[in-house]
Amino acid sequence: MKLIVLYGKPNTGKTTTLEIVYERLKRINVQNTNMFWYLDDIQRDFIDVLVIDKTRLGEKGSNSSKLNLTQKSKTVKIGIVTQGDYVTGNKSMNNHLQTLLDEDCFIAICPCSEKDNQETTPRNQIDDFVEKHQEVTIVNEFSIKKYSEEIHIANNILKEVKNNC
Repeated sequence: MKLIVLYGKPNTGKTTTLEIVYERLKRINVQNTNMFWYLDDIQRDFIDVLVIDKTRLGEKGSNSSKLNLTQKSKTVKIGIVTQGDYVTGNKSMNNHLQTLLDEDCFIAICPCSEKDNQETTPRNQIDDFVEKHQEVTIVNEFSIKKYSEEIHIANNILKEVKNNC
């Protein structure tokens, strides 16, 4: 599983950025996996697995001719989770990544909250998860510092998804 991580302090736009990525990927979703569920009581954070058509990743102004179609399948499973604040229990980053790995996601996209004064952080969990699972690699990391960067970073994440399919 290839991992794309969005780092940032609390309330800098990580969830909103990943919602933008998710909505764009949903437009080219070709199969309902019945995986979507909310992870919190206010129904903001969620996890889902999309089966997308790789040939459509270049739509909306991107150069689709660069897409590598030498692989046999024209679809790919992409997992996305928007909750990246917790280090224990069902809401932990470790638990979310394991869920996406168990669902055979080719790419997983997740946030990682950078909180000060924490002994164990979501970033530690991501690093530990990658170390324990040889089939998982971090292919890119993005950092968001303020809300005004959401669209730009969402576009960069989508380019990274396209480049890794």
